[in-house]
Amino acid sequence: MAQDKRPWRRLYRTKAWQSLRLAHFAQHPLCVMCLKEGRANDGSLTGSGARQTDERRRFMVCDHKIPHRGDHALFFDPGNLQ
Repeated sequence: MAQDKRPWRRLYRTKAWQSLRLAHFAQHPLCVMCLKEGRANDGSLTGSGARQTDERRRFMVCDHKIPHRGDHALFFDPGNLQ
C-alpha cells in the first residue's frame, strides 16, 4: 500500500474535528458558496440550484478557507472554516 502523502487526513477522524464541524454548522447552516450565488442551500440543493433528489447526497461540507496542511492551529481555528 502506498504511503499517504497527506498524513494530516487523520485529523478529520478526531472527536475534536467532529465537534468543531457540528458547532460550525449550528452557527452557519447555509452553504457559503451558494449564498454568493444568491441561493440559500442547507444541503437540499445541488451545486446548480436544482433540488437534490438523492437522499445520500444531501449534506453540507465544512472546509478550510486557508489550507492547513497539517497545521493544528489552522485546522482547529473556527474562523478558518466555511
